[in-house]
Amino acid sequence: MVAGRRRDYNRLGFALQVVTVRQLGMFLADPLNVPPELVDYLAEQLGIEDSLCVKRYTEREKSKPKHAWGPGRNGAKNNTSGVAAGQG
Repeated sequence: MVAGRRRDYNRLGFALQVVTVRQLGMFLADPLNVPPELVDYLAEQLGIEDSLCVKRYTEREKSKPKHAWGPGRNGAKNNTSGVAAGQG
């Protein structure tokens, strides 16, 4: 799933969405609102040298909902409140 994304920032942003929905059961309103250590870890796992490239992921508005649909096909919900599950 992640490998199908072409650019490093798309692969990393998509991976963040997958991890977030897997752990929280929903998508965050801001997919980059995660600990930087998580971004660095995923970048390392994906062989991406510059983890800061992920900032470009939210520049393209079409990517966020499109990618949110991808991993969420199995019933995950979008979180537009910006509050993580169980924290609000």
